[in-house]
Amino acid sequence: MFVDVRRAGNRRFYRLRPEGPAEAVTFLETVWSTSLSRLQHEAEREERAHTGDQDVKGSL
Repeated sequence: MFVDVRRAGNRRFYRLRPEGPAEAVTFLETVWSTSLSRLQHEAEREERAHTGDQDVKGSL
């Protein structure tokens, strides 16, 4: 959460939490690193499969 909310009657006061952006960065780094690792793995697998097909065709 980026902000703290304090209610006073019918008003609401918002205050930015200094640790909020750091928590968001940590979350995004975790999500991106996992997603990028999966993407890299799949791209390397696809490349190996494609390279293997070329090697077989080239040896005929």
